[in-house]
Amino acid sequence: MARKIEFYSQTKRDKVSRQKAVKNKFYCKRPQLLRNKSVLIVDDVLTSGATLAEVASVISRAGANHIKAFTAAVAK
Repeated sequence: MARKIEFYSQTKRDKVSRQKAVKNKFYCKRPQLLRNKSVLIVDDVLTSGATLAEVASVISRAGANHIKAFTAAVAK
């Protein structure tokens, strides 16, 4: 998984801005490695879930069978 371009922290943005900021910003370099696999996404801080949802979408399109997510913290 890789970002197409760098972007700034999401913590100070509202939900709609976060969703727009991450839309189409990730891609899978080698999707064949994810086909029929179970994948765990690890995120340091869950804010709106926009980044997590976008990454999960990319992984799903690459062909992963199961996707789970773990976050270390949840923002208020």
